[in-house]
Amino acid sequence: MRPLLVLFVSPVVCGVVSALLFRSVRKASFAAAIAAPALVFGLVKLSDPHEAWSAFATFLMSPLVIAFALITVFVCAGRTRARARRHWDGGRENAGV
Repeated sequence: MRPLLVLFVSPVVCGVVSALLFRSVRKASFAAAIAAPALVFGLVKLSDPHEAWSAFATFLMSPLVIAFALITVFVCAGRTRARARRHWDGGRENAGV
């Protein structure tokens, strides 16, 4: 149960917190990408007094942790896909009217 909390729930919580703290998606995703691996590293160090997990193992899991945090930020922001490009209409506001 503890690995599930550390590797999946804590990055999601980190992504939600960063999405709520920052209004910009760019700032929130940057904060989540930096804070999520640091949070997981801290939780691993606190929960493993015998040091069965090393810092290298946490480094290897960091892409998964960052991905969960970024997906959470994008879902909270409401942008799961890239924006569609606007079509150029020749400079007229109402091209069809």
